[in-house]
Amino acid sequence: MSRTFKSAGERVSSYEDDFKDVWAVLTGDSVWVEHFRNNLPIAWKAAPHQFHFLNANDFARQGRKDTLGITDKMTGNITLLDISSNGAQFAAMGAALHELVHLVSAPANQGKKIIIFEALGEGLMEGLTQVVTEDILAKQHIEPWTEHKYSARASIVRSLIALFKDGVGMFGRALFLGRGSELSPLPQRFGRQGFDDIKTAATMHDLSVIKKIGKP
Repeated sequence: MSRTFKSAGERVSSYEDDFKDVWAVLTGDSVWVEHFRNNLPIAWKAAPHQFHFLNANDFARQGRKDTLGITDKMTGNITLLDISSNGAQFAAMGAALHELVHLVSAPANQGKKIIIFEALGEGLMEGLTQVVTEDILAKQHIEPWTEHKYSARASIVRSLIALFKDGVGMFGRALFLGRGSELSPLPQRFGRQGFDDIKTAATMHDLSVIKKIGKP
């Protein structure tokens, strides 16, 4: 029987059933699912069906200080930071769901890094992934998990989405279909240097850039 999550802070482990249960949340109702629905069977076939874990020391050696998980788009492997205090190897469901959003981002069959990574930069890329994660949780009435490291980046991305009538569609098609041209309104609006400054600010978790982005 599938597990029903009430909170994104609930624990998930390396058991295959936990992977399947978080996958079920990913594939459930959300404003984004129409954009990645066709990616789901491709990503499912390409990926190992379990989460892997590293302790804090080993995770730090990966050089990733701003995240709680790593999705290897070459292989589909997902590695999560073990947040237990005794090596029990578990993570919050919200962190695992965030990584599954990376997994189904274009290309869904893995083998290459996320197509629009360079266009968005690390900050906006992670912020967009977290926005999708949060919206999935909200639509399914799952309590959010606040111990992640993406709050500022997600807020910056939300301010960008709000500028456009079809902001969700624009970012969704870019992320999940790999259509970089969908992002062309951003440098058009802010100028190339201006948009580069926004990308840099997002990578630095600098919320002050929201004033520069402005309101719709």
